[in-house]
Amino acid sequence: MNSLRNAYGGYPPLQEMEARLARAEDQQRTTNHAAQTTTLAALKRAEELWNKGDYDAAVSQAEKAAAVDKDLAAPLLQKFSRDLKTMGWDALITADHHTAINRLEQAVRLNPADQNARTKLDQARDYAAKWPLVETKIKEFDALMAQKDLVAHQVLIDAQNIADNHGPGDSQQATPDMKRVRNDFDQGVQEYNKFIAEKQALHYLFQAGKF
Repeated sequence: MNSLRNAYGGYPPLQEMEARLARAEDQQRTTNHAAQTTTLAALKRAEELWNKGDYDAAVSQAEKAAAVDKDLAAPLLQKFSRDLKTMGWDALITADHHTAINRLEQAVRLNPADQNARTKLDQARDYAAKWPLVETKIKEFDALMAQKDLVAHQVLIDAQNIADNHGPGDSQQATPDMKRVRNDFDQGVQEYNKFIAEKQALHYLFQAGKF
């Protein structure tokens, strides 16, 4: 202020002050426009990548856009976050733990306010940590079924309990491994029942003196 006063032998004329203010406002508008243009370009690129299925690159572009103009980028970030949350949960159901955790982490990053996404991420991490227990039970089940030992049923129950307690929580949404185990057990039971029926039939024939 002193420099302005000295330059003009006092304060600068009102017209000069207004001109300086106008130039500053013009410069700010130019800066804002450039930032908006940059953000829109990044958002457009993010959508293009997303539609191509390159989700990681799309998320990166969206985050770059948000770093320039968070409000302008918000709608796309929220959309991506919702879709990523669904992808992550679907991946968890198929026991693709790496993808599940990655997608859910991205969902939380893009929308930190989504508590449901945070909860799902915690569940995915817990499930991934417990999954080796399920795999151990599945191997035990396979060995017992190979021996036609129906103790495998209890092992199946144990594996299912671990999966239900630490997984997606919907018994209808079993992982491929668990579906295979259930199918194998059902087939084993059918074979066992057939074997018992044949033995009983032979027993009745012997009793009836047919042999």
